[in-house]
Amino acid sequence: MQVFKRPPNAAKDYQKIGTETREHLMALIAYLFFPVPMITKDTHNSEFVKYHTNQAAVLFLMNLAFGITYLIVAVAIHYSGISAWASVTIRANYHPIDAASWIISLTWFFPLTLWAIGIRNVNAGEMKPLPLIGKYTLIH
Repeated sequence: MQVFKRPPNAAKDYQKIGTETREHLMALIAYLFFPVPMITKDTHNSEFVKYHTNQAAVLFLMNLAFGITYLIVAVAIHYSGISAWASVTIRANYHPIDAASWIISLTWFFPLTLWAIGIRNVNAGEMKPLPLIGKYTLIH
């Protein structure tokens, strides 16, 4: 195990490292709960934090849209009578609502993948846009 020895005149370097660490921490927090960096005003001080807070906000809105769509589809299938019709027609314990639920549930892997890519970008110190949604800007 290496022991870190502080260089004699490195106070400014430590301040810089501290700022970068805070920026990375706030960018990571943005992917968990995006309003936090805006509340703490870190988006005003750092382009890095602002960029990743924006990416997290767009990702949150995409997740919200997925959730609303899933709810609408599930309710529509339930109240349309498709499930009852299929159970009589197929005469089995298999219901199309189960298949639709599984297929729609698989779409949640896309936002989860984007979330992981965003966290990887923060850890790498990169400001790469997320695939498909990275071009949208909500926070200026």
